[in-house]
Amino acid sequence: MTDSRVTRIALVVLETLMGLAAVVSGPALIATNGLGMPAGWMESSPFGSYMVPGLVLLAVGMFNLWGAVAVLRHHRSDAIISMAAGLMWMGWFVVQVAIVGFVSWQQPFYFVIGLLILGLSALPLIGRFRAGMHLIGRS
Repeated sequence: MTDSRVTRIALVVLETLMGLAAVVSGPALIATNGLGMPAGWMESSPFGSYMVPGLVLLAVGMFNLWGAVAVLRHHRSDAIISMAAGLMWMGWFVVQVAIVGFVSWQQPFYFVIGLLILGLSALPLIGRFRAGMHLIGRS
């Protein structure tokens, strides 16, 4: 994926931290029916409880951990997996704000973390694309 050791370390750290947070928070969201958030937030949503959001958060967390492992193992698809993980975080917070509104500084903060994961994982793909275009131009 990436030749930059710093980029790889940053991706592994971000994806691991975000993944662990989500893997813990998803089930806790289900078990507590909202981790102290008002149950009324779910009344105007497509969900009747925090069960579906908790399961989705768990899945997002597991995907992030998969991305971290892929980067650590230098898997050939690590950039794509990590890009998807970043997009999932961004999507999670866009949907969250659309349903419950802007309720915490954490929403834009973690959206930016997802954007950072997306950007860091896209760097090597952009480099490969540019290198390929350079080779095409020489033909």
